[in-house]
Amino acid sequence: MIRRCAAVLLVLCFFASCTKVPPPEAPAADAPVPAVYPANLFAVLKTGESPLWFELGEAGPRLISGPEQAELSPFTPWPLARHIRGILAREDELVLGVNREGLLLLRPWEGTGDEAGGLGLYRIADSSDWENYTLGSLFFYREKAAALLYRDDRFADLRAPAPTPAVRALKDDLTGFEGLEIPALGIIPFAEDWEADALRLGNDGLWYYRGIHRRPEGQDIRYYRTADLGRVGEDVSAGAFRNSARAEMRSAAPPLLQQVLEKAADLGGAGISALSPDFAGPRNFAAGSSAAAYGTEENGALLFGFYREAGAAPIARAATGAIAGPTALAVFPDGRGIRAAGEGQGGIQAFSLPPPAGRFCVYRDWPGGGHDPCCLGGTAGMEHRRCGFYGDRFF
Repeated sequence: MIRRCAAVLLVLCFFASCTKVPPPEAPAADAPVPAVYPANLFAVLKTGESPLWFELGEAGPRLISGPEQAELSPFTPWPLARHIRGILAREDELVLGVNREGLLLLRPWEGTGDEAGGLGLYRIADSSDWENYTLGSLFFYREKAAALLYRDDRFADLRAPAPTPAVRALKDDLTGFEGLEIPALGIIPFAEDWEADALRLGNDGLWYYRGIHRRPEGQDIRYYRTADLGRVGEDVSAGAFRNSARAEMRSAAPPLLQQVLEKAADLGGAGISALSPDFAGPRNFAAGSSAAAYGTEENGALLFGFYREAGAAPIARAATGAIAGPTALAVFPDGRGIRAAGEGQGGIQAFSLPPPAGRFCVYRDWPGGGHDPCCLGGTAGMEHRRCGFYGDRFF
């Protein structure tokens, strides 16, 4: 069972049942008190051996039998398509950023009856706002899940005004979003029609971001960095910005993740893009002794993975079957997996995910990891399906 807390890897891959949250009805006088569902709870999922596949549609996730059943739709460039653009891990929760829509949340569901011990899938959407912008980055700021939005003019004319402020934060009650001012972005001259279109955690632990100003004759770009998003940053060169996305050396990974990296190198892996509640954001690690091979698939496969230092909370273990102690794992594009657990948990183990759907699907790295914006499944040859430009409208 692979998922989002101690033994987490894939977002919605190994759920055996799905209960769609029903709309409220007026109960009869002698009827039992119905379950009370929180705002924006989309479905309750239960773990099992068979995967559930979902397609991202205009009305939210839609259950499908597999990636090959994704609905046919016109070819859409990724900045304009609905797809999973970023994933964050926090304690026993996953936050997924959906381009042009909003957020999906996965967290343990303390329900009753058949739904007890399941996972709540929450959908917080504001397409009237988000549909005008591309999701540039997903990150945590002061314990809030935050999204950087910008206008992308590579495939469409700029019709909407620039997002003001540029960041939307999830409200604590999960009912919607609120504008959020990030002090670090204050160095960008938004009043002069500049926008921020990228923000990421660099390989040195600093935050790097980019400002862009579009003019009829071209565009101006500036690069910045800061040690704290709560402080105004400083200018850096384009080279420093690019270098910040390079993979870290294997020795920089936590010891348990180093074991997975070593095994991945033995099996032909070039590196791992790792998600963890113990990291400030996704981090890329080289599997071998040199970071130069990471990002060049001719030097080996790129894996995606998960790491957790502490064991999952009791409710998360009940909901997901997650391991109680530390764990690290990673998956190859073909579904082969490697897991390393803490002392007394069995050491390094191999596992396998369901085979990808023929030539149409491969397991890809985490969004925000420095590569294509894919979540669980990426495709080869599915350009006209609803999975979008890079095959990531399903997960």
